[in-house]
Amino acid sequence: MKIQIVAIGDEVLNGQVINTNASWMAERLSAQGYYVHKMAVIPDSYEEIYDFISESFERYELSIVTGGLGPTKDDITKKVFADYFRCGFKTDTETKKRIEGLFQRRGLPMLEANTLQASVPEAAEVLPNTNGTAPGLIFKKNGNMIIALPGVPFEMKGILEEYGFSRIFDAFKKENYYARSVLVTGIGESFLAEKIADWENRLRAEGLELSYLPSVAQIKLRITAKHNPKAYMSLIDQYIEELKILIPENFFGLEGQTLSQVVGGLLKSRGFTIASMESCTGGGIINELIKTSGSATYVKGGLITYTNEIKMEVGRISPATIEKYTELSEQCAREMAENAATIFQADVGVSITGLLEAEKGKDTFAYISVFCKGKTYVIHKKFGDNRERNIQMSIFAALNFLRNLIKDENPEKIVK
Repeated sequence: MKIQIVAIGDEVLNGQVINTNASWMAERLSAQGYYVHKMAVIPDSYEEIYDFISESFERYELSIVTGGLGPTKDDITKKVFADYFRCGFKTDTETKKRIEGLFQRRGLPMLEANTLQASVPEAAEVLPNTNGTAPGLIFKKNGNMIIALPGVPFEMKGILEEYGFSRIFDAFKKENYYARSVLVTGIGESFLAEKIADWENRLRAEGLELSYLPSVAQIKLRITAKHNPKAYMSLIDQYIEELKILIPENFFGLEGQTLSQVVGGLLKSRGFTIASMESCTGGGIINELIKTSGSATYVKGGLITYTNEIKMEVGRISPATIEKYTELSEQCAREMAENAATIFQADVGVSITGLLEAEKGKDTFAYISVFCKGKTYVIHKKFGDNRERNIQMSIFAALNFLRNLIKDENPEKIVK
């Protein structure tokens, strides 16, 4: 089975928009045993889109295309499909009702361009869009399928997760392979490879493949069985369990999870609440934690104490601590974590202070501190020259520090 993922849009070709849609779809498809053979980007051109449709039905069983379904004049994808199938347009009643309800709830007037979103080619099957106005569309020819979706990521994801993937899985047999991914943080790629070398060698000797997929502050390890996958499913699960034991301080979850979700789950299971006091990360820890639905049950709040005046006046940091040790010190980080817990009456306080942008003669670093039921812990991290990257790595380091402190099966080792 041949699958391709295509984005339509001049804004993608000229670099104004990064095509994260393609990687997300490929990940979801490969996790279900479908191999993507091609990714491409084409401009907002009638001829290019028409040629894409023609080639897709000739060469690919499944094509997923994003973009060009919006209400503006450069959104011509629907028209090209209608011309290709030599069909007219129809009004999809359910889509029209959904759009009218959306604008009514927002107290906005309905424009003609918005109403036209419910107008779809007669050859199309509609996939509802519960997050926006442009529905997804399915077109079929000679047993092959094209799914056209909005380019807005959360709309595209919603349509596929609610309706699209099930249609794909029903229509097409999976490829003959199986893969699972695990997530690791707090260790560089080369150090990780050295640490798990024996485990990796045994895994490969079994006929499995291992891919290292690094990104900022985390690494995805993908284990794949390309032959007789059913026979390897339990073996892959076994190797994942071994990896958890081998690198417990770094292994934090499986594909689809986030580090903040894992930390939130641990806080919730322990019955802990958390508060933060952050300087150089500007509230990044709390920002990550509140991305998880239900986080209000364990997140109390946070303070951004960027200047020394705010550290002392709002964060209640002792002037003597700053005068003696400076605001970029372990001692200051300790007080920040402890005071965060006190101010918000939380069980856990977490803090970050440091220098995340290189200055002449000074290296970048951060002190990360966690206060939990009477005991305070501090770690010191060194970073590189990229400020934005350092901020992200500091946030991940703090979340992973929290995870390692909270996850212990005997909380008395931590909470004293």
